[in-house]
Amino acid sequence: MNAHVCLACFEDRLATLLETAAELRCVRMTGGVPAERTVLPVPDGGPAPLINVLSRHGVSLLVCGGIRPCWQSAVEMAGIAVLPWLSGSEADVLSALVRGRPDALAMPGCRPLPGWGNGPRRGGTCNTTDAVCFRRRRRNAGE
Repeated sequence: MNAHVCLACFEDRLATLLETAAELRCVRMTGGVPAERTVLPVPDGGPAPLINVLSRHGVSLLVCGGIRPCWQSAVEMAGIAVLPWLSGSEADVLSALVRGRPDALAMPGCRPLPGWGNGPRRGGTCNTTDAVCFRRRRRNAGE
């Protein structure tokens, strides 16, 4: 595995929600071995500053717990893959990624559902003010 992975963490494990992450632990993986580590603060202000930080550091994969659907689509539209709805320590997550088994760390009650992405069935409204989310809601409503 050769990738630049970013883990959205709170204390010593993945944050339950991306919005509650205290730091971004970026790990450059070379041949399945962590080659370089960088710890960054999580920027305030929604998905745009987050995408800016991830892009500047060359991150190709964001691993997190829960994430708002509009945030996930914004990050993915920026060319960064998102692996949501996982839990565990940094070592557990990196090990699962190297083994190709991140599904082993799925949060309780979260499993891929056909047509719903990698997470629980989500509903209701998103309360973010992100323009991407507004466009998506209008499109989904048939406007």
